[in-house]
Amino acid sequence: VTMEDKKRTEPAEGELSVTKYLTTLAGDELTGINGTFYVALFADEARTERISNVIPVEFSGASSQTVTFTNLPVDTIYYVSETDQFGTPLDDGTFGDGGIYAALFADGNQAELTAEVPEGAVEFENVFSELPREYNYEGTLTITKRVLRNGKPVNSGETFYAGIFEDPEYTTRYGDVIELKMDGSSELSVEVPVTLGKNVGDTKTYYVTETDADGVPVAGSAGFEYTVSVDKTEVTLSGEHDEETVEITNEKTTEQEEGSLSVTKNLKTVSGENVKAVDGTFYVALFADEARTRRVSDVTPMRFVNASSQTVTFEGLPLGTEYYVSETDEKGIPIDSGSIGEEGEFSAIFPDGNRKKLTVKAPDKAVTFENVFRDTPPEYYLEGELTITKRVFRNGALAGTSETFYAGIFEDPEYKTLYGDVIELAMDGKSEMSVTVPVSIGQKPEDSKTYYVTETDADGVPVAGSASFAYTMSADKTVVTLSGDHSEDTVVITNARTEPPGEPVIPENPDNPENPNSPDNPDTPPTQNSVKTGDETPVGLYVGIFAGSAVVLLGLLVFFIRRRRKTR
Repeated sequence: VTMEDKKRTEPAEGELSVTKYLTTLAGDELTGINGTFYVALFADEARTERISNVIPVEFSGASSQTVTFTNLPVDTIYYVSETDQFGTPLDDGTFGDGGIYAALFADGNQAELTAEVPEGAVEFENVFSELPREYNYEGTLTITKRVLRNGKPVNSGETFYAGIFEDPEYTTRYGDVIELKMDGSSELSVEVPVTLGKNVGDTKTYYVTETDADGVPVAGSAGFEYTVSVDKTEVTLSGEHDEETVEITNEKTTEQEEGSLSVTKNLKTVSGENVKAVDGTFYVALFADEARTRRVSDVTPMRFVNASSQTVTFEGLPLGTEYYVSETDEKGIPIDSGSIGEEGEFSAIFPDGNRKKLTVKAPDKAVTFENVFRDTPPEYYLEGELTITKRVFRNGALAGTSETFYAGIFEDPEYKTLYGDVIELAMDGKSEMSVTVPVSIGQKPEDSKTYYVTETDADGVPVAGSASFAYTMSADKTVVTLSGDHSEDTVVITNARTEPPGEPVIPENPDNPENPNSPDNPDTPPTQNSVKTGDETPVGLYVGIFAGSAVVLLGLLVFFIRRRRKTR
């Protein structure tokens, strides 16, 4: 017996979900009812043969609830009915004190499960013609708590409290005191259900303020260390406006005691070119005196991995103090110069000085310095920058798109050896964007390096000539040679597509909206010295055929119209 035969011989089972809604005669949803109803499945429309267990439907303030009957045989018709707890079908009932409702199946109570469609769903309403006397319409009042220090959000582990009152003097509190436990965050929200009235049109006004744990307002209290502000203290809710949020902000203004100092180090040649370290580690520290004899910080490593710049930050620094930045060895001894290997001698240069004083008004500052290399050390390279600019045109006009394109920088004209990773060009709704990529040039200022740029797919495969690529691609240049004297360059890759008449393409050039990309406009897609993809078959012949066909069709149309008039 095969598995397929076994599946055919096993009885198939399905499931049926039943959703019950609580509503008024006016069609409004009822929330705030707490109680249990019951439903069951029957084999006949008259509901005399029950074929399922009685399932309770528990309501706890919600306006709808769903239960699911499982392990039901398929190829069977099921009839859903509300019942009492013993399984006796009900078409109406009472709830609480004075609540009268009817069970309404607007789309019928019947569902058929088959092997092809083993899952079904039935929805019905309990429509209350009379509400329970103890029932009130409910709304939701959300209390949002924020903690600030010196105007900035600050994480807090404290517990605060708030009260909802029925009078503006905060003497009659509604419900319990609300606990606002921050748990290490700077903001939290608590939703509180509140009553509105027994009728849909009723309104209710509440007054909200911050309190202590006993419900006593803290605003203006000498023992409360925060300044309290509430965006609104009076809130009126109704059936049409049954949700509202009150924001309570606590702010503490203190004199800042600590600051930070960020240190950025750049690798340069004597003539100012960037030097890229494949993998190198340097060290930096802070001192309390200009002679750098009293170190006041840990020795912090600055590791360069395929980079020419690196930044570290010293935090938790006392204010009102002057700090002197110095490059050091790994033991913290200050150095003004050093060497990498046999040839990589460098000097530490601070163009704007190495001293900074942190104050209350300026607690965070920065220092930038350079390691200037006389000769580029082994495995260090002069760094250049290659910018890829992407433009998208539709029907001759710049057009925004959410598509993502890709480009590759290659070391050979056959586009076989990719330099680095594939470059992602995410347009994010724009018609033009640019990405700058650092590239290696050589070890000496007179060295040069040639790169080859083209558009690719996500795997780095060129798309030129690909039938699946929907655009015509062109580039202003595909070969770029960088050197110490020419360390930056830009390649513009343009994608253009002509679409049939439909939704007009909105040009992005506000200065010339009617013809923003004419042949005289510099934004017109380049057509010379470019690489293109797509079908370049001459279209003149097809245009002529199309025009001739149009004339013939027009003549036939005139003929049939005249013939039809003559027949009439």
